[in-house]
Amino acid sequence: MENRWRIYYENDTLFFQRSWTGYTIFEAKIHKEKNRYFINEFLAERNPEKYRITDDAYDIEVITNKINKLL
Repeated sequence: MENRWRIYYENDTLFFQRSWTGYTIFEAKIHKEKNRYFINEFLAERNPEKYRITDDAYDIEVITNKINKLL
């Protein structure tokens, strides 16, 4: 179940949504500069009813892993 994500891009934001709950867990605000893309802002869900993890370093590791492996 760990790898079940719906990832989509809309309005300069990359959304990472858990497929089995429909909750958006991460949002990455994207900025394009010439031929390169940068994440300007990264948001993680902190409502414990939707996502129990509160470790920022872990969340950065997860999002980096998802971007590198799935995109």
